[in-house]
Amino acid sequence: MAAESPILINAAAGSPAPTPVAMVQDAALNKHQQVVLETWTSPSDPSPVNGANPLPVNVTAGVVAASADNSAFTPNTQPLLPFAWAGYTYPPSAVSSGNLGAAAMTLLRQPRIVLDANIDGGCSTTGFIAPATPALQAIKAAGGKVFAIHATNSSANMVYLKFWNILSGSVTLGTTAAAFQFGIPGNAAGAGFVLAIAQGRQFSTAITCAVTGAISLTDNTAITGSAVNVTIDWL
Repeated sequence: MAAESPILINAAAGSPAPTPVAMVQDAALNKHQQVVLETWTSPSDPSPVNGANPLPVNVTAGVVAASADNSAFTPNTQPLLPFAWAGYTYPPSAVSSGNLGAAAMTLLRQPRIVLDANIDGGCSTTGFIAPATPALQAIKAAGGKVFAIHATNSSANMVYLKFWNILSGSVTLGTTAAAFQFGIPGNAAGAGFVLAIAQGRQFSTAITCAVTGAISLTDNTAITGSAVNVTIDWL
């Protein structure tokens, strides 16, 4: 960066003595000027801006004002930015539908994150008892997600819950390889597994499944009828 070059200002007749202003030029020939904000309170020289001599600023009505950290907040009265967090004592108050609101955090600054229980939303559930001769189950004929699986097996042998990301009409058991599968352990007294997937397992085309008796992804081996029960939560 080149050396500083002073530039004189306030040089008009009758004005105070010229004041140098720092000007520098960088390697790309861009010029940079140092500016110091000062308030003008009288015909005398201006005073530096500081806590005792603030710079007046005319803020348009309705603009969100700055607040100090850990300052008090009045819900429904004090404006805030949409990304602000507000401390709360449980339970936090609700906002009106369509209104902006502050995300909630505890008084120890821990974000409050909860799953919403909504009777108008949530997963759909499909349950079936696997037949002795493997059969395709069309869980959803479009893209979606699987969020939970509960499978039990009261036969003596391990069976396999296979999934396809294909419409059921395009799957041929024994020929079309499954995308993936889960083994369901067997026991005459009952065995199985429960799987919860918080973010869901994505299916871009369709959700199709079947239960067969062997591990090959193209298997179509028969199983013990009425021994395997499967429940799937999906969106």
